[in-house]
Amino acid sequence: TRGLTAYRNGKFEDYTRKIIFINKSITSIAEDKVGNLWIGTQGGLIRWNFKNQTFKTFRVEDGLSDDLISKVYCDSQGTLWIGT
Repeated sequence: TRGLTAYRNGKFEDYTRKIIFINKSITSIAEDKVGNLWIGTQGGLIRWNFKNQTFKTFRVEDGLSDDLISKVYCDSQGTLWIGT
């Protein structure tokens, strides 16, 4: 995919233009306990603070084993698991 759309309150809302990672396909999305969306892409991992509409991108230079994220999962203890 090359965009991100949410369905809430009975309508679709396109977030594609608000997000700077559109040139990278989304591979996985997970929500953590505080409501951040973690978005795995072919170019790194993005933490989206939905409430504040702020983004932070993490890549190999930040400690990831690879920039190609295949799966993101948040377990019941709050640990974020990232498959590359």
